Amino acid sequence: QILTHRDVDVIFVPISIRFETATQDVVFAALAARLANIYESEPEKLPPASLTAEQWKGVCQSYLRREPPAGKKLLVILDGLDEATGWTPGRGLFSSDPPESLRVLVTARTRPGETNSNGWATTLEWEDSHLARTTTLLALDRRGVEEALVSMGNPLDKLATKVDIVGELHRLSEGDPLLVRLYVDALVAEKERIATLRAEDLRSIKPGLSGYFERWWQDQQEQWRIQGRDPIVEQANLRTLLNAIAAAMGPLFLDDLAALHPEMVDSMLVRRLIQQVNRWLVGDGKTQGYSYGHPRLGYYFWEQLSEHEQKAWDERFMSWGTHTLVELNAETLTPERVSRYLVQNYARHLECSHAPVEAFYRLISKGWIKAWEEVDKSLSSCLNEMEQIWKQITSLIEHNSFWQVSSFVQLIRLSLYRSS
Repeated sequence: QILTHRDVDVIFVPISIRFETATQDVVFAALAARLANIYESEPEKLPPASLTAEQWKGVCQSYLRREPPAGKKLLVILDGLDEATGWTPGRGLFSSDPPESLRVLVTARTRPGETNSNGWATTLEWEDSHLARTTTLLALDRRGVEEALVSMGNPLDKLATKVDIVGELHRLSEGDPLLVRLYVDALVAEKERIATLRAEDLRSIKPGLSGYFERWWQDQQEQWRIQGRDPIVEQANLRTLLNAIAAAMGPLFLDDLAALHPEMVDSMLVRRLIQQVNRWLVGDGKTQGYSYGHPRLGYYFWEQLSEHEQKAWDERFMSWGTHTLVELNAETLTPERVSRYLVQNYARHLECSHAPVEAFYRLISKGWIKAWEEVDKSLSSCLNEMEQIWKQITSLIEHNSFWQVSSFVQLIRLSLYRSS
């Protein structure tokens, strides 16, 4: 509706892990490019492509403090802020005294331990009710579930006339749109059962995601037995695949899965496993890596792992990166053969695993920068990574009571790489 107003410009920036638009260099570059397109009438005033994330952020902040040109109004939408990877939308991103013609809309899921939007309001410095308003999307009520079924068309609209089944679907999903969709997808996959489906068939399932997946595993084990496959082996392989994708910070390709786990070397096995869970995933493993269609699915499988299992997966990613770096710098691995996922995410794995600063030193190397050139010709993402390493080293120097010569050596090397 807003797009129909000629006096309003709309900027929409989707922050998405599965589509690789969750890093700050991508988000701020996209936002800055759209802002520049609106604010600058002369192309020569547009910012250059090779800027770091902090520089792109500065460009965005500069524009967002100015009144939109030509008497227009501006709406900026940041969708999915909770998926921001490797950065936190900290204070100062938006002015506490914004221009009158600017509106900013942010969507985000509540984070672990939060029950409302107060945490995000604090993060964005939007606690002042005169500055910002918050709205919490409510769960679907019974009628909402019924409307969802009707909107899907035949044959699911026939279910909406069975009041007891609509009630069961509402109970099972607890009004969660994601679960409504999962159950609808499951029903679509078994159209022949819809005509005979009864409320009693659903009452044994517990509500929530855990109930959905418990029932799914039971049904899947039965399918494996019918197919003559060993349910224990099949479940172990499938859990390995699901856990690998849950542990990742972005889409994984077939070669990435093979590098992470010996069982995943067989691409035919992976494809067969993917067919069993393709309703939860996006990607084909070749042109687009595999990731969950909804982030909460990834969170669910990750949270099912024990602390020991989570640590083991973190170590797999770390070991993969360390081995790749050794081969790169020994020139036994060419930069164009390095995993795109690893180049984009290895530093974040190091950071999340609280790796020692020496682990980051290995990234200040010719081989690693050559690998970055294969992924991002502008090297803006590589520059952003160097900025993060710079902060790590300078923080180490500031907090140590003694000076480490090796840290200063790394700062000099880093300075030379950045300037070149």
